[in-house]
Amino acid sequence: MITYGRKYNFFAISTIGLFLGCSSSIKHPESDHQSNTDLQCKDKGPGATRWLAMDPHVPLAITVGRDIREAGQSCCEPWFVKGSQWKALDRWGQIVGEARVKDGKLYDITKCFELELEIIKGDKGAGLFTDIHGQYRPQPSPEWKPSKEQQEQFAEFIKNAQVLAVPGQSSGFSEGNPPTSLDGPPFFFKYSYKTAKGDDHSFLFGVAGGPVLVVAWLDDNGRWIINHIENNQTNLDAAPNIQYLPIAVFDMNEDGSPEIIAYWKGDVSWAQIILKQLLPYGEPPGSWVRVAESVRGSTL
Repeated sequence: MITYGRKYNFFAISTIGLFLGCSSSIKHPESDHQSNTDLQCKDKGPGATRWLAMDPHVPLAITVGRDIREAGQSCCEPWFVKGSQWKALDRWGQIVGEARVKDGKLYDITKCFELELEIIKGDKGAGLFTDIHGQYRPQPSPEWKPSKEQQEQFAEFIKNAQVLAVPGQSSGFSEGNPPTSLDGPPFFFKYSYKTAKGDDHSFLFGVAGGPVLVVAWLDDNGRWIINHIENNQTNLDAAPNIQYLPIAVFDMNEDGSPEIIAYWKGDVSWAQIILKQLLPYGEPPGSWVRVAESVRGSTL
């Protein structure tokens, strides 16, 4: 049995300063089912499925049919039920294990519980979890395996794109203040859909992290083209200190198209986000939009 849990405390930034708090272990009633007593947590209704962010485990999203909703802070307490069980998913959305809530810690400022899970079957996969009582059904993996030459071209393309996305930086990182490294392989996947005429069509994508999250597609001429860049900061001087890491790509809501789940981390804060592509109607493919972000945390 593997037990793993929280390493750092959640934290919040306000315009009037920084507030630091301590974590405390909170006793909570055990239950065979994940009860919900907070009416503001929109996880009721047929087919509603809860999603937990990777360690530290906080609310990420709720799916209801094809709708993907941000869970938000109001779901923090209702989702902390000791003994409740969750399915562990790999980076392509396949179920690879099960876990149960062993304990939780409450950050005093935000009142959000960070759950400690223990693996009871299989392994933790990518560290993402979905409600064992939810309606999630794994879809076929969207993984696409490019040739060695395509991978090399993508690596060079991403390196150049990151430099161009952070003005004034020759390497994509700020001088004397490098960000925490978030090493991880890129994702290559196929996005399939039906055109307005009912014809089958697909795009080939690659997504990689770094000082920005870059989503690119491969055109018919074998050229990588930027489709989306994700950056949390409007202040470009701060952008190099944000790092992104894609952690999973799969169809969360059974609409036939995969979502991108990524992790971002700044000097002191972090969160996980879900990106969904707007319906494409031809080339170039539609843009990606952020549809949910987990409750934020901190490394302090």
